[in-house]
Amino acid sequence: MTRKKKGAENKAKVITGKDAKLFKSLTRIGLINAQQSKNYLNLSLERLYKLENGGYIETSKRIVRGQNNLIVKLKPKGKDYCRQEFGIRSYCVAQTNHLYHDLELSEIFFNIPEKLQDTWKHEGELIKEIYEKFPEQRGNLKNCIDARIENDGELIGIESIGSTYSKADIELKENIAKEFLNCERMERA
Repeated sequence: MTRKKKGAENKAKVITGKDAKLFKSLTRIGLINAQQSKNYLNLSLERLYKLENGGYIETSKRIVRGQNNLIVKLKPKGKDYCRQEFGIRSYCVAQTNHLYHDLELSEIFFNIPEKLQDTWKHEGELIKEIYEKFPEQRGNLKNCIDARIENDGELIGIESIGSTYSKADIELKENIAKEFLNCERMERA
């Protein structure tokens, strides 16, 4: 049986609250896998395929650390939905050559309370913020933290530590978080 079929019956006709939460999450973290969408958003594989057939998301099969994964990313129609419904204008860019790292970051995102998820700023937003505050850094910034959240006024840097990170890489990210982004502390995974 093929996963994509022609016909309106195989497209999402109405965007549900769960669908909207998926789209909103993808604007912040870039990608998730099908297992995460089931575990954290209660979205079935069938629903993901309907959203894909409707043009909101795209899925692709990838092997990550020896495991088969169905990767879910937002398509332009899904981004348009987020722009119209939530006023979101910034979208996290996920790279397929960093899938393990990005899936780990997704785990971090879904394991924090929803009120903190709503404060999540992704790396692209943080770089833009640094360049606005410190224009002399444009072109000089070699790295940045993955995300930042705010909890009762405290800014917290988020970093998923990659397997190739050196102690110097981690220290650089911590310095960026404190000096340029006013983070009071870092959470690492």
